[in-house]
Amino acid sequence: MKLFQRKMRNVFCSSVLLMSLLAAEICTAQENELTIGSAAPPLQIEHWISKSPHSQSKELEFETGKVYVVEFWATWCGPCIASMPELAALQKKHSFKKVEIISVTDEDMETVNQFLERKSPSGKSYREVTAAYQLTSDPDSSTHDSYINAAGIETIPTAFIVGKTGLIEWFGYPSDLEETLDAVLDDSWDQDAFKAEMQSQLALQNMVSEAMELAQTGKIAEAIEMIQQASKSTDDPEAKEYFNSFLQMLSRFKPRKSAALDYYVLELPKLADKPSELADFARWLAKEISTDRELAPLADDTIIALKNAAVNSPADSARLWNSAAKLQVANNDLEGAIESQTQCVATTSNASKPRHQLYLDELTTAKAEIEADLRGALEIENLKNPN
Repeated sequence: MKLFQRKMRNVFCSSVLLMSLLAAEICTAQENELTIGSAAPPLQIEHWISKSPHSQSKELEFETGKVYVVEFWATWCGPCIASMPELAALQKKHSFKKVEIISVTDEDMETVNQFLERKSPSGKSYREVTAAYQLTSDPDSSTHDSYINAAGIETIPTAFIVGKTGLIEWFGYPSDLEETLDAVLDDSWDQDAFKAEMQSQLALQNMVSEAMELAQTGKIAEAIEMIQQASKSTDDPEAKEYFNSFLQMLSRFKPRKSAALDYYVLELPKLADKPSELADFARWLAKEISTDRELAPLADDTIIALKNAAVNSPADSARLWNSAAKLQVANNDLEGAIESQTQCVATTSNASKPRHQLYLDELTTAKAEIEADLRGALEIENLKNPN
């Protein structure tokens, strides 16, 4: 239930809904998604920052019999930074021969090194705080794509537990992983039960997302009715408590006004020299535009910023071009999306290239289908009105 509650809090912050064409990408991702029981992809790591036996390797294959924690973080992420002492303590608790904790950011080394020299609340530098486990940087986002994007995860920090047989046993917030890690180590972990729980919670999350969509479009009474019916249909006391809280929120809910646009217009320039944050912002905006067209005027400026950043930040270019393509799809610019995704494929040279090519193929197919439908409509019209 803890996982459900955390995911639902994210839904409160943002209605996670894509327009119909972008949904094609989601359907494909679900067919190939990284989930509980999937084989863990090898780690594509450019820089091993902390002392590591893998420091000379650009790709890490998981060793049978050993358990790994793969955690994703960023220097700008407060919860990620707060998790660092916990991860260090967890690595000290377990022998390196049994457990390896590997933390991955997609930021460049200059940004990471500047952060690591900062003092933590304990008085130690963050380089000292993280010395117990393996801190890494992967600026081309290949590992980020293989894990975070493949699993459909929207937020960091997120940690994955890779079990003794190389399968994904669990993923979630780092603060929740210790109990599960102990169970995986002593072979008492029930992977199937956790997977079933996740699927049930995902269904609830999708329902709450649908309710948020109704509320955003002014159909608050319908959203309330949906949540009331859901509350009646469950016997889980924690779920009922959550639904009651959600109903209270809906009773006070007001559809977003233009103030949101004003706010993000001011925020966008601050991301010009932060390519990773700019890419995350663009992906969020792509999802929001489908249910809040007031934010659509921001898309053009964001796309320009993404293109400029892709030129100025070669290490991040593939991710920036991909973010631009998704935003252009959400903004009804399929032609522009194809051009951007073509650039994405051209600048990708890692394991995520097939995924990016697949999305480009989907966009190209969608364009061809739309053009065929238009030709068909014109032919019908000409038959009806031959003169």
